Amino acid sequence: MSDADAERMTLSRSTIKHALDTLRRVFDVAVADHAITANPCAALPRSRSTDAKLKRAGSVLAEGQVAAVGDHIGRVQGVPLYGLVVMFAAFTGLRESELAGLNVGDIWLPNSPGAPGSVTVDRQRYPDASATSSTGLDIPGWTIDTLKTPKAYRTVPIDGWLADDMRAYLATEHPYGDRASSLYNPNTPLFPGRYGRAERLPVSPDGPALIRDEIEPVRPWVIDADARLNRAGEPDKRYCRPDPHAPAIRCAPAYGYKWSVPVNLASLAKNYFNPALDALGIARVRWHDLRHTFAAISLTNGEPVMQVSEWLGHESYITTMNIYAAYIPKETGKAAPLRRPVASVGNVVPMRRPG
Repeated sequence: MSDADAERMTLSRSTIKHALDTLRRVFDVAVADHAITANPCAALPRSRSTDAKLKRAGSVLAEGQVAAVGDHIGRVQGVPLYGLVVMFAAFTGLRESELAGLNVGDIWLPNSPGAPGSVTVDRQRYPDASATSSTGLDIPGWTIDTLKTPKAYRTVPIDGWLADDMRAYLATEHPYGDRASSLYNPNTPLFPGRYGRAERLPVSPDGPALIRDEIEPVRPWVIDADARLNRAGEPDKRYCRPDPHAPAIRCAPAYGYKWSVPVNLASLAKNYFNPALDALGIARVRWHDLRHTFAAISLTNGEPVMQVSEWLGHESYITTMNIYAAYIPKETGKAAPLRRPVASVGNVVPMRRPG
């Protein structure tokens, strides 16, 4: 390749970003070792990731839309537990890996109805098919890790109505969530996963085996008008689908969840969250946009920026302001107006330079 050809080559933004970040770190070490006086890469413009975050932060749901999605997942799709997960994510602002990392013991709920609770965030989990219990991990198939930054370790308040829903869920649905029960286990995942349709169901030596048709919700089906018939004279399944609006005939039972395994939020978004958005006519948003939704709702309702930044686990409140500036209310007047000053020279102390 000639020099002229090399000059005409273009690199993708991600390639340039990784190369620049590596070079910047190398020069940072050189500065720390006093080999150079300053990092020449510090003056170069960084990537446009902040601009991308600003654009994505505009993809938020209104409070009523969040409630509609949660209701659709529970009432129409027949999986109320995952409707609760949507509500919890949108009104606590936790990241996906942080939600998967929650255990039952991380939730504090008062006994008084309507009283707010809290959730402690101090770990995260990622799906990892290569992870086994022999590696010292708490759950096979999942990798447990520390949080991104020291500020990510935090306690997030839970509003009273959501605390009531979580209290009912832990007392009646979660087999290890009731503190008054002998089965209570604080190290069990807070939100469980479900058995995949192609996954082999476990055979319990102490009880009846799980049956696929019994652990799935029962929903009314819609048959396309031009559906083909199979040899048995029945409509081909390729032309049949669950009714996107009719209530479920039967919801998924509690024993059909994998209570020892965290919920896979990528799967939840694909199989429940996105179909609910489509059925309700709401523009598609990402699961992470529920975190943006929490920030937008909190700020527009008057929560201080620094408080919201702490709940989000941002390293600096400047990050919160840069991303969510559009949702910070613009005050029309002073919260503490100054009084008219009164002329007085009796106690004025002249300022003199020392020595």
